[in-house]
Amino acid sequence: MGMGNPLLDISTNVGQDLLDKYDVKLDSAILAEDKHQPLFKELVDTYKPTYIAGGATQNTIRVVKFVKTQS
Repeated sequence: MGMGNPLLDISTNVGQDLLDKYDVKLDSAILAEDKHQPLFKELVDTYKPTYIAGGATQNTIRVVKFVKTQS
């Protein structure tokens, strides 16, 4: 069992123009600010994003589960 803050990652392929529009760096993670709010609707309306449960606790549990299955 793990306890932590759940996060939802949104993953999709976009062009440099969208990154520039919202001041997002390639291959980085951000904490969304007010200026990023329209980005979420644009991603859903224009692209086909994948939603991935994340956060440090969730990711740690995944790694532990993987390691246990390899033992």
